[in-house]
Amino acid sequence: MKDNLPESWIVIEEGLPGRTTVFDDPITAFRKGAGFLSALLETHIPLDLLIIMLGTNDAKCRFSAPAYDIGLGLGVLVDEVRGFPFGQRGEYAPGILIVAPPPILSVQGTPESFIGAPEKSKNFAEVFRKVAEEKDCLFFDSGQIISSSPIDGLHFSAESHRDLGRALARYLAPILKERTTHGHSFDR
Repeated sequence: MKDNLPESWIVIEEGLPGRTTVFDDPITAFRKGAGFLSALLETHIPLDLLIIMLGTNDAKCRFSAPAYDIGLGLGVLVDEVRGFPFGQRGEYAPGILIVAPPPILSVQGTPESFIGAPEKSKNFAEVFRKVAEEKDCLFFDSGQIISSSPIDGLHFSAESHRDLGRALARYLAPILKERTTHGHSFDR
């Protein structure tokens, strides 16, 4: 994405394989976004925009979470950002963009831990859009641009990463330009 934005804009990537919204994973530790998100905010402020694209790992069968509950987990993350004491540090709260991951595909290479995930992930865009509306966040449905890998049903190809980055840059450029020109308000 950063290759498609003005040079003066800085993109900080904080991806971690296996990260969830609110679930402690008994098999892969230290992956829960809730709680850890405040440390990330503290590390990187000031921020203009926070992009949250989680949910795929929450769909693992060990968490038994329907798409609705995964959406509630996203809401917890938004509340954590909104509750962060930016003002005490002389900073403003960043805008928040919720990105719905593309649906998980049911393919022969999909790990057993994702049994049932393709079906529930079909509802991610609808559920995450509602969360974004309720929480007054921006929303982007990546499933309109890319698909999960036909190899494992979960990950993205290099081409999909590139396509998603370009689409996000096109979507965000006018929003960020407006924000930097007219202040620090993120109105949908």
